[in-house]
Amino acid sequence: MNYEDYNTDDDVLFDDVSDLNQLDFGGKSEDDVEEDIEYVEENLWAKLEKGGKKISFARDIVEKQIYKGGENMIFGYHNEPAYNKNTVMMDNAAIRGETEAKMERFDVRPPNPKLQAKNFSGGNQQKIVLAREIERNPDLLLVGQPTRGVDIGAIEFIHQRIVELRDQGKAILLVSVELEEILSLSDRIIVMFDGHIMGERDPAQTDEKELGMLMAGMETNGGVT
Repeated sequence: MNYEDYNTDDDVLFDDVSDLNQLDFGGKSEDDVEEDIEYVEENLWAKLEKGGKKISFARDIVEKQIYKGGENMIFGYHNEPAYNKNTVMMDNAAIRGETEAKMERFDVRPPNPKLQAKNFSGGNQQKIVLAREIERNPDLLLVGQPTRGVDIGAIEFIHQRIVELRDQGKAILLVSVELEEILSLSDRIIVMFDGHIMGERDPAQTDEKELGMLMAGMETNGGVT
């Protein structure tokens, strides 16, 4: 099951969520990283059970660039009553109003719901995705490569939003190949190599050298060397 199959009419249930966890898929191609993200999603889905928890998957919208900003803002949730006048007609006024409010809160530029996604910068595309998912108030947010190809200002903004959600007691599973991002955001770091977990590290007690060794499939002594 891929994230596109997620049925937003139902609550997604998760047994237990805590901490800001992060997986590091460094050293792989973007295609390989996408496959790893899908693997994580599928295995998380397999473990879902009753508990009243909601899970969101925040990913880029490159594949949906022909759609407008307002349409991207509701993808995955477009069947909800709030966005539909009836079984046939979408409530465009409601969609536009919600999109404008989220664009203002997340500083999306230009704040134009009618603009096609391809005409937004990479950073503003990412902001649209984060606005869509974070404002659903998920108990668990799985976010992959949130700052790929964005400018420095957008990176800081995105990091702040992720940390704010963590500080609200939500669980964040952040998948990234950026070591600086990993070390600055993580409460725990889990490194994978060739489909296997190489180790778990405390960001305060590790460094880029050790993480690089784990990324290459090499065992370490579990601390800064």
